[in-house]
Amino acid sequence: MNRLGFKTTLVVTMALITALAVGVSNFINYQSISSEFKRLVYSDTQQRIHVERNLLSEFVKARANSVSNLADDYRKYNYTANHAERMRVAAISGHIPNLTIGFSNGDAYCAAEVPGWDNFKNPPTYDPTKRPWFIDGMSATGLIYTEPYEDATTKELMVSIGKKAGDNAVILADIPLAILTEAVESFDMKGL
Repeated sequence: MNRLGFKTTLVVTMALITALAVGVSNFINYQSISSEFKRLVYSDTQQRIHVERNLLSEFVKARANSVSNLADDYRKYNYTANHAERMRVAAISGHIPNLTIGFSNGDAYCAAEVPGWDNFKNPPTYDPTKRPWFIDGMSATGLIYTEPYEDATTKELMVSIGKKAGDNAVILADIPLAILTEAVESFDMKGL
């Protein structure tokens, strides 16, 4: 300090103190802004997950209601004919890729054109009574939801919602996992 002189030492000291104060202040501000930014990102992400979960839940609930209503209708009116047409109309109105009704006599009818099925009726090689969805549906008192599985006919990964439709039938909605992915991707989440 003796060589710099009192004035120069004072100016250098003040510059160092100012630089240190500004540096500490900037660091504290950065920490505060960084913490707030992380909190906002976390909060927005949580909100988006909550909204998407609700939308997906509503998507599945709408399909489940369609299955339940159709099964209840079958139970009430004991239909004996035009099963494929009923499945087709219900699938269209419920936005379901395929609806199937399986009967305890081994007959099944579906809404979609499935390879090997003749006029929307199952081939002799497909017995619905041997399928887990039919067995579970016949023993359940309400809706059943399957774990993801590979469809026996199309080999597509899917989940299904089913319900007993009277004493000898089960209605099943097939929902390919690709449809669920498309549903999640289609949710309009502007601003989140």
